[in-house]
Amino acid sequence: MKTKSLVSKLSRKYPKRNAQWYDYPGLQVSHFRDETKCVLLCLDFDSDVFKYIKDNNLENKIDLIITHHPFIYGKRKEVLENDYLKEQLVEELEKLNLPVLSFHTNFDNADDGMNDVLTTLLELKNVRKLVSDKAARGGDLPKTMTPENFAKYAINKLGVDYGLLMDYGVKEIKSVAIVG
Repeated sequence: MKTKSLVSKLSRKYPKRNAQWYDYPGLQVSHFRDETKCVLLCLDFDSDVFKYIKDNNLENKIDLIITHHPFIYGKRKEVLENDYLKEQLVEELEKLNLPVLSFHTNFDNADDGMNDVLTTLLELKNVRKLVSDKAARGGDLPKTMTPENFAKYAINKLGVDYGLLMDYGVKEIKSVAIVG
């Protein structure tokens, strides 16, 4: 696929103008290639992901890395001046002309974005946008649960290995708000 076409479609669905004012989505490193045949998707790009790419000889197979969280969170010059490891990764990525593109709060805030996906995975009913934040969604659980049972339920539904349970003195959970 033409990279320009792919990026254009994604940018129409998740435009930068929908990102929070403090966010840094968009092209983080390098330049887009003409064609994109292979995309690496990841929550965060870091040295472990780069090591995975190198260890599996993927540097010539991947045409584009798309992350949720911006790889460079802040003004590029300031971030790279203060983070030697990130500066080294940028240099390596630029040598390989391996672009990193991030969709963060513009993806969170979108209809059918991150928080809508989470409401679907958690099988929430009566889902609604919350006034507090354009990314926020609220909905009712299929049944009332104790916090412990909700933690187990969420871990199972989200397909993750762990979860954090905070004690706020709540005895049962009927509805959930997903923010940010």
